[in-house]
Amino acid sequence: YSSGPVQAFTIGFEGGEATNEIDDAKVLARMFGADHHCLMLAPEDYLRYYEIYLWDLEEPVGNETAAAFYFVSKITSEKVKVALTGQGADEPWAGYDRYIGIKLSAGYSRIPGVVTDAFAGIVTHLPGRFERLKRGALSLSEPDMLTRFAKVYSFFSADMKRDLFKGPLQAEIAEDAYRSKYALHRLQKDVEYLDPLSQMLYIDTRASLPDDLLMVGDKTSMANSLEARVPFLDYRLVEFIESLPPWLKLNGLTGKYLHKKALEKWLPRDVVYRKKKGFANPIEQWFRTRMRPFVEQYLLTPDAAVSRYFDQDCIRRMLDRDRGGRDQLRRHIYLLVSFEMWHRTFIGN
Repeated sequence: YSSGPVQAFTIGFEGGEATNEIDDAKVLARMFGADHHCLMLAPEDYLRYYEIYLWDLEEPVGNETAAAFYFVSKITSEKVKVALTGQGADEPWAGYDRYIGIKLSAGYSRIPGVVTDAFAGIVTHLPGRFERLKRGALSLSEPDMLTRFAKVYSFFSADMKRDLFKGPLQAEIAEDAYRSKYALHRLQKDVEYLDPLSQMLYIDTRASLPDDLLMVGDKTSMANSLEARVPFLDYRLVEFIESLPPWLKLNGLTGKYLHKKALEKWLPRDVVYRKKKGFANPIEQWFRTRMRPFVEQYLLTPDAAVSRYFDQDCIRRMLDRDRGGRDQLRRHIYLLVSFEMWHRTFIGN
């Protein structure tokens, strides 16, 4: 319907060659005759934005790519006032790896607990960068479905929380480290008659998506006076997707199955079935190198807000394990940094 070429926008990250999508986006832009605009970000761009970041979001978030939405909105707002985004194509369609885990959980839960507990114990003590694998092993060994969901969503395990929190908070956490399951139950009871995969897709579409990605996308686009629209979340499309059997969403190990089949009409097959990259950035590497002084200033100084609620020796050990390659803790570190930035902006000020 456009009278001229479609304007398309992509950002990439220094040191993020493994997940950058600029080259892939350029190919598609040429295929459709779009005017393609891109921006390469460096850690210094993040550091400058972090000075005002929480004024835009107003709450701490666990999404380490949240700041990236600001920059893609910024370059988009220089050309257009309304933009279409791709958010919402994963949660209803089973586009994330965690959905494969939930699908496997039905069979896994029938294995004797002594076996699954032993497996989880071995995996969680593996040295190296296996954060998702360790979280998956902990969740799969959980027989209660709601607690299993809570473990999938929780970056910090019960043991990690007990080490991290201090004072009265530590005792509260010890009582129930996964109390978020009670909030999930309010949604889960709507679809408790469905299979576990369908239940999780329903919950994600109504909790994880609006409370994280849509909130971040809305606030960071508004910070740039950009109206961002989400056509994949047209309610008629979502209603149609949720009427489909689960195998049309996750077929074997292929997520977004029917969505991909439909797109074969317009896109090359190697594009449709390319390995998912997501909107990833190399903040894990940046936190260990060029952003290291920033992280230490926010988490390890005596007057840091985190010192009131968390054990800084535990935080220091986390940083050491992550930098030494013994664990993959970028999300845990980012959560603490996000909390510290929020606290300094709204509580400490």
